[in-house]
Amino acid sequence: MRKFVFAFDPLYRVKQSMKDKLQAEYYAAEAEYRRAVEKRDALLATRQKETEAYEAMAVRGISPGTIKAYSDFFKDLENMISLATKQVVAARKKVEQKRSELAEIYKEVKGLEKLREKKYADHLDEEEKAEANVIQDILSFRITNSEEQLKQSG
Repeated sequence: MRKFVFAFDPLYRVKQSMKDKLQAEYYAAEAEYRRAVEKRDALLATRQKETEAYEAMAVRGISPGTIKAYSDFFKDLENMISLATKQVVAARKKVEQKRSELAEIYKEVKGLEKLREKKYADHLDEEEKAEANVIQDILSFRITNSEEQLKQSG
C-alpha cells in the first residue's frame, strides 16, 4: 500500500502557522481595545465625579481662582477623553481588520483541509481498486492453474 502524500501539505502548514500568528495578533488587538475602553470609561467616570464635586462646591460658592482651575482641569480632561475615544476607535478598527484577516485565513485553511480529505478519499479508492485487481489476478491465476492441472491429470 502506497503512503498518502498531500501535494499541498507545505502550503497547508504555512497557512496553519499564519493562522496561529493572526490569532495571537487578534487576541492582542482585542486586549488593546479592552484597555482603551477601560481607560476612556475611567476618564468619563472621573469627569462625572468631578462635575458633581464642582457643582456641589458651586452651590456653596467658590472663588474665581477655583473656577479658573476647574475650567482648565475640565478642558484638559475633555482633551484626554477625546484622545482616549480616538484610541478606542483605532483599536476597534484594528480588531476588525485582524478579525477579517483571520476569517480569510480560516477559509483558506478549511479549503485546504477539504481538498486534503477529498484527495485522501481518492487515494483510498485507488488503493481499493488496486487491491481488487490483485485479488482478481490471484483468483484468475488459481482458476487457470486449476484448469491446467485438471487437463494434465485427465
